[in-house]
Amino acid sequence: MILNNWNNLKKPEKSFHLTVFITFIFSIYLLLYFKSTSIPSFIMGSISFILSLTAINNPEKNGKWAFREIILIILIIQLASHLPIYFVAVARICYNKDLKDDQLIKIDNYLLGWIFPKGQLSLFLDVNDSFGPHTNFGQFIHNSLQIFYFLYYIIPYVSMYIILWVNLIKENIYRFYHNGKKSNTYEISWNQIFFIFSVYNLCYISIFFFNILIPASSPRIYLKDEFTHILSLTGFAKFLNKTCKDNKSANSFPSGHVAEPLCIAFVLYNCNRKILGILAFIGSFFIFNAILFLRYHYFIDGLIAVFVAIFVFLIPYCFCFKNIDFNSYDNNINNNSYLDDLKLSNQVGIEVHKLSEEEDKKVEII
Repeated sequence: MILNNWNNLKKPEKSFHLTVFITFIFSIYLLLYFKSTSIPSFIMGSISFILSLTAINNPEKNGKWAFREIILIILIIQLASHLPIYFVAVARICYNKDLKDDQLIKIDNYLLGWIFPKGQLSLFLDVNDSFGPHTNFGQFIHNSLQIFYFLYYIIPYVSMYIILWVNLIKENIYRFYHNGKKSNTYEISWNQIFFIFSVYNLCYISIFFFNILIPASSPRIYLKDEFTHILSLTGFAKFLNKTCKDNKSANSFPSGHVAEPLCIAFVLYNCNRKILGILAFIGSFFIFNAILFLRYHYFIDGLIAVFVAIFVFLIPYCFCFKNIDFNSYDNNINNNSYLDDLKLSNQVGIEVHKLSEEEDKKVEII
């Protein structure tokens, strides 16, 4: 059978493989309906699906690094490279669809029109003599937020790889000193990895699905004739902004820049990586402000992105990860379990060495 080991998997790993399967189905959907523009994403989705099946059908072995673990590591690294491939495919699809910016502006106007013209914070700031892009303070804010906007490319990847590589390095150190025996945090480490990638996969697939369903450009493009001042960026912020001036942008709704770091923040905080989680929440807050200040998104783009992040976090959390005790991972580390084990193994080695010396002396006497 193609999934002959599925029933032996625990819920966290099942959740992870199901999200891989969803990405594969999405790649098939793109290929069937949008053909040549989606061939690279279909290839990536197919590779992920094959790796996932390989890992599922290679059962876990006690004590030694199993083939399935190597496959899982390759799969996770490969999944992290999906985002730009799918982004390009979805962007090309959206270019050829009727844009819905008018409807998004109407919603913004309904929500915030009593505060900002057409509900757009960027239009309000454009002529504001305190915070506008033509003021020194406004330039400082815009330059700072452009750098925070770039955190979208950092928060998910850095946090995912910190969890992946730190956990794997610790596991390898433990196994090196214990003849290949698994550590008492082995399962928790993999559960953290499965959790963060389950949510991440669901998030970007959900965002891309909405992008295709409701294509839109952005205020910087659709409302460009209504802005009086251009954004005056300098230094590193100006360099980052160069990548965001493509006038073909058509996947504004909802904002992946908000959703992906925010859903990762929820995961980090709830799998006992609270410091990383809090930093990710702070970064997400500034990214939300950046998309409005810098004219990249409508307010409704960011608002719906928040709901998407919460939704894609809650599905795996409620069904697979809610009852998992991630706290024991840090408790074991705080109690210096690794150091205690190393001390114990050294003591045992010393005792064995002493006994062997005594045996040698007895043999010489005889």
